[in-house]
Amino acid sequence: ALGIVPKFQKFGVDSVLYYEIGERGAKMGTLTGEASWVLEDNEMMKRGLTTTMNAKIYKTYRLYEKSI
Repeated sequence: ALGIVPKFQKFGVDSVLYYEIGERGAKMGTLTGEASWVLEDNEMMKRGLTTTMNAKIYKTYRLYEKSI
């Protein structure tokens, strides 16, 4: 799991992290990756991934609950 401590959110820490992951991965020959299990309602993380990493959301994970 990946997350930014609330007091450090909205300071661009996520963008720096995504940038570093991309740069270091590219140096190792890795050009693609997957950020699975990003909550569907985590708009800040989704926005960071799609803008900083030019990522495309192609899969949605959902959890459902039902009493039995």
